[in-house]
Amino acid sequence: MTQSKSIRFMAVKLLKIVCIVSTLLMLCLPWHSSRSADSAIVEMCPYSLSITEADIAHGREQVEKFLKDRPRAAPLLRRRQAVYNWIVRQFAGEYVGSRIFWRDSNFLSSDENFLSSYTLGAPGQPPTVTVLKTTNDGRLLDGELICARVIFELFNVRNGKAFNQAKLAAKTRKLTKSDFVLEIARLEYEAEQHTVHFYDSYWARPKPEPKASTFRQSYWYKPLPPNFEVWISQFSNKAAYPWSTYGIKYDLLMNR
Repeated sequence: MTQSKSIRFMAVKLLKIVCIVSTLLMLCLPWHSSRSADSAIVEMCPYSLSITEADIAHGREQVEKFLKDRPRAAPLLRRRQAVYNWIVRQFAGEYVGSRIFWRDSNFLSSDENFLSSYTLGAPGQPPTVTVLKTTNDGRLLDGELICARVIFELFNVRNGKAFNQAKLAAKTRKLTKSDFVLEIARLEYEAEQHTVHFYDSYWARPKPEPKASTFRQSYWYKPLPPNFEVWISQFSNKAAYPWSTYGIKYDLLMNR
């Protein structure tokens, strides 16, 4: 009888230990999963500058403003904590060295067909990122399209130094109008490449959205031509993007 009680006692004790270990694993695994995902994104998008806790707080504030202004993006982003964290750190300025601001606007003066834009900021002003809420005919943008575009524009802001170098070369007449347009277009193609890689490596894993389609993947610039030469050959109309868009910018630079 004593031996039977001892066996039952040990069995109950072992069961309690198993329950405790299982609970701890349930609590810890999501944290490790998020940290691992964060680390993977760091490898693909390496951080180059140190930021403070205040910068992180700024980044989180901007992302929350973005999600409040574009609520269709919120459910998708909140399911992807590592992506959310990466966007926070971009707005914090970890890559570009200055804080980036979300700008809520449903009007882009640069091109009526654009759905998003970025500014690098004049001296003393910060860079900004904007994604429209609706199309020109009043239709709300899909949540995944909004997420894709904010990520794309953050990659564009990363190219700010190269963009400013192209502007300086144009102003000093080291670049012709055509060369300037091609240089800026090349930077945008590079941002599209990063966006495609981001989708394939982080957004669509461990599996795509249930209704992920070829059309939805086009939000992320998929399929993307294999090189810049093939990509730019799509834009043969000199009165349209990128020739008109950046040609106008070139003319403005020359008239200043």
